[in-house]
Amino acid sequence: MKIYILGDSFSDNIFKEAIDKLDNNIEGNNGIYRYVKLLRENNIKDPLHWTDYLESWGHEIINLSQNGCSNYSIFNQFPKINSNYTKNDRIIINWTGLNRYNWIGKRGNNMIITGGSQPDYDTNIKTKILCDQTVYRMESVDNPAGYLRRETVPFMNYLIELHDKYKPIMWAPIAQHNKIFNKEKYFIWEIDSDFYKNIIPEHNILTIEKETDGNIMDQHYGRYGNFYAALIFNTILKYTENVNHEGFYLKDNNLIQKIFESIKQNKHNLDDY
Repeated sequence: MKIYILGDSFSDNIFKEAIDKLDNNIEGNNGIYRYVKLLRENNIKDPLHWTDYLESWGHEIINLSQNGCSNYSIFNQFPKINSNYTKNDRIIINWTGLNRYNWIGKRGNNMIITGGSQPDYDTNIKTKILCDQTVYRMESVDNPAGYLRRETVPFMNYLIELHDKYKPIMWAPIAQHNKIFNKEKYFIWEIDSDFYKNIIPEHNILTIEKETDGNIMDQHYGRYGNFYAALIFNTILKYTENVNHEGFYLKDNNLIQKIFESIKQNKHNLDDY
């Protein structure tokens, strides 16, 4: 099965860069690098990304996702899907935060504004404008259904609908997005959701931050998170492979039961290292 992967850093195999740096004695300082380094220091095998698992289970992976990108960048990933569709080609896509946006420089360079406080916020008007925009783009108590939710989210769903023949799997590692998309076609809860709280044994250590007991402040999935994400995606792929599924995964009790059974029956060996 050929699977096109679209999204941001939660879909991009960000472990590869860290592993390559460590193998070549190149220093790194982000959370992913420090996580892989910590595992090696404790004689634990390098972590697998959920796309690594899918590939090892026989799927052909074409990863178009981009670390740190915006939804606008994800829109631009769709045209890169091979137009020569063949039966059983699939799409797995994660949407990123609505607050992220692309800032284009006069030389045509593209910079992704992801939000967060900046040290020169109070002294640099340009920084203030850029940072304020990320705040205005997010939903809040005063802005429960802002412009992007009213206008852009329907377009995001429209893009998914255009690729209906791929029977997409749509997810979002953001609590805000879980509320936005939970009634939409092809949506499935991400693994850190309370939906799986009583099913996944390691639900309390799915992220790098939680797995390392707060030593590395990174919200990406760690070893356990990537294993269970792959397991859930693979269950959906197999369940819907040869049936004309209507696409409302959360409404399909049989599918949900299959996911729960898959989690219970397919044990990892991560604790053996």
